[in-house]
Amino acid sequence: MLIEFIFYEIAHTWKGKVHGSLARAGKVKSQTPKVAKQEKKKKLTGRAKKRDTYKRRFANITNAPGGKRRMNVNPESTKN
Repeated sequence: MLIEFIFYEIAHTWKGKVHGSLARAGKVKSQTPKVAKQEKKKKLTGRAKKRDTYKRRFANITNAPGGKRRMNVNPESTKN
């Protein structure tokens, strides 16, 4: 009796359900206003990208108060 009950509970959880009807599929996308794409600067690739990354991380270092280099430094609001 107990084994049958456990098997029934496990088998019951295997059945999948559809979340909502498929008639409403794509509703939000169709309601969203279309925004034209903006022109963007071409992204660097290869050696040029590595060079730019090096310049940002190591070459143009400006130390925050206390001598440490921190991410997202805002000098007016840093705590000492």
